[in-house]
Amino acid sequence: MAAMASSSSETKQETMYYEELDALTVETSILSPPKHQQTSTKVKRKAHGKKKAKRNRGIAKMQQQAAHLQKDALVPAGRGGATITYCQSTNNLYLLGGANRKGASFDMKEIYVFDLESKSWAKISANGSIPDPRSGHTTIAVGSNLYMFGGMARTQDHCLNDLYVLNVSNSNSFVWSKIIEKAQIDSKGNVLRNPPPAPRNGHTATYVPGSLDSNNNSTSSFIYIFGGGSPKTGPLNDVHVLDVSDENNVYWRSLDIPFIQPVSTMGPSSATPLPREMHSAVFFSDSVNTGALTMATNVPKSESENSNNSNAEESEDQVTKNTSVDENISCSLSKINLKNNKSPQAGKIYFYGGRGTDGICADVCVFNVETFQWESEKHGMTTLIPRCGHVSGKVSPVHFAIMGGFDGQKVCNDLLVLNLKKNQWTEAALKPCTPKNRFAHSSSFSSQNSTLYVYGGSNAEMECNDLLMMNFDIQVKDDDKDGAVSVIDEKDEV
Repeated sequence: MAAMASSSSETKQETMYYEELDALTVETSILSPPKHQQTSTKVKRKAHGKKKAKRNRGIAKMQQQAAHLQKDALVPAGRGGATITYCQSTNNLYLLGGANRKGASFDMKEIYVFDLESKSWAKISANGSIPDPRSGHTTIAVGSNLYMFGGMARTQDHCLNDLYVLNVSNSNSFVWSKIIEKAQIDSKGNVLRNPPPAPRNGHTATYVPGSLDSNNNSTSSFIYIFGGGSPKTGPLNDVHVLDVSDENNVYWRSLDIPFIQPVSTMGPSSATPLPREMHSAVFFSDSVNTGALTMATNVPKSESENSNNSNAEESEDQVTKNTSVDENISCSLSKINLKNNKSPQAGKIYFYGGRGTDGICADVCVFNVETFQWESEKHGMTTLIPRCGHVSGKVSPVHFAIMGGFDGQKVCNDLLVLNLKKNQWTEAALKPCTPKNRFAHSSSFSSQNSTLYVYGGSNAEMECNDLLMMNFDIQVKDDDKDGAVSVIDEKDEV
C-alpha cells in the first residue's frame, strides 16, 4: 500500500485505512470490446493442397471472422466526458456525447445502445430536435426518458445550459425534444419557477425519487444539479432542482421555499461548500426511527441515477432493507405528515471530491434534499484521498465507492470504498481483470443487481472505449455498537 499521509495525525488514520474490508474482492469484467477484439484477429492463410473439408472449415472461419469484424464496427470510439446511462425499463445502457483529446465531439443523431442481455452494441437513429455535440454534460434516466443537461460545446470555448430529453421507449427509433424553461413570478413577486442554471460542464446530476403515497407509490421525481464550471465563471457551487414528475411539465423549481421547513433540532445549516467541478454525487435515503418503530423509504423500480453525473438505480426490495446513514435523524412522523405528494423522499446527497480553485478536493459535502440546507458539519468529513474526474456509486446504506480519477499526481484505476459512519476507506481487489487507469469516465450503478457499469475515460496514452462491469456482492451487518458496521463478502458466507 502506498503511503497515504505524512503527519502524525494523518498516520493514525492511515493505520485504519484497510481495517474494515481487508478481503473485499470485486468481480470485474470487460463487457466490451469483445474478447476476440482484444487480441489479434489476423486469420492465417491456408496452405495449398489441403483437403476440401479443411478448406471449407477455413472459409467458415473467415466468414465468422468477417461477421465479428462487422459487429466490432459498432463498438464506440474511445472518449472522455461522455455519459453512460442505465435504463431499468429497457435493461439497456445508453452512451451520449463525449470528446477526444483532439477536440472532436460525437453527435447525437445516432445513439450507441448496449444490450445487457446480448452483451452487444447497437446504433439507433434519433429524430426530433437533435442537441449539439458536447462533453462534460449529465444524463439521468427517469422511466424511458433520458434527461441531458449542459456540457461543453464542440468548440471547447463555451459551455451550454440547455435541457434535452431523449425518449427511448421505441427500440427502433429514439426521439429528442428540447425543453424550453422560463422563469415564472406571481403577482406578489414570488418566484414560482427558476430560470435555467448558468452554462456549465463537469457538474453532477443526482436523481431523487419522490415521497410515497398511501399506496406506497411515488408520483414525483427530481434531479439535483450541483457545481460544475465554465471558462467564463470558473468552478461553481450552486444547487438547482429540476422537477421531472410530469414529462409534459418539466421545470426548474424555485429554491426559495424548501419542501420541508428546517426544524430547530436540526441545528444551523453548514456553510456552502467551496466551488468545484468534476466531483461525484450519490443520494442516500433516510429511515425514520421513532422508538421501536422503524420506517424505511422505498424507491420506484423504474428509475436510475448516474455518476460523472451520479449513479444508483434502486429497487423497492433493496431500499426497504436499508438502514440510514445517519443514526440520529432529527425528523419525526409529524414532519412526514407535512409533506405533500409532490416532494422528494427524505434523504441527503453526498458529494465527494472534485477540482476547485485551490486544487483537488478530498472532502465529503452533504446536502439535505428536503430542507435545501447543507449539513456537511454534521454528516460530512474530510478524507485523506483527493480525487477528481472519478465516478461513484452506492454500495450499501452506509458505503459508497469511487473508481479511478486524478489525485493531483497521477491518473488512477483503483476502486475505493468509504464507510460514511466510520470515515474509513478500503481498496477493493479487482479480479479477474484490472481496468486501465482513467479519468473523465462515466458510470451508472444498478442496485437491483449490485453492479457498477463504467465506460471510457482518458489517460496519458489513449481514450478508452471499454465498458466495465463491477459486481458488489457485499452485505452490511450493523450491530449498533459504537457505530460499528461490518461488511462481509457474500461469496465467503457458508
